[in-house]
Amino acid sequence: MGLAFEAATALLRAAADELPDQPVLVVTLTADERSLEVATRLGFQCVASFEAHTTEPTLAAEGRGADVGREADSWL
Repeated sequence: MGLAFEAATALLRAAADELPDQPVLVVTLTADERSLEVATRLGFQCVASFEAHTTEPTLAAEGRGADVGREADSWL
């Protein structure tokens, strides 16, 4: 999880510098617990999950106040 966290942190910093008014979203498979852990460490909160292509993706928004939908209590 270390390299993924470091890479995502650098990407989020670049996004904040270049597009400060844009929300950052994460879409990953709900079953991918490691990706969800990285997203949680980065400050993202689950806002929705849905079924597509026989899997269940999760949509998450960064905690900078992005209002993209209702919040869920937890990832899993």
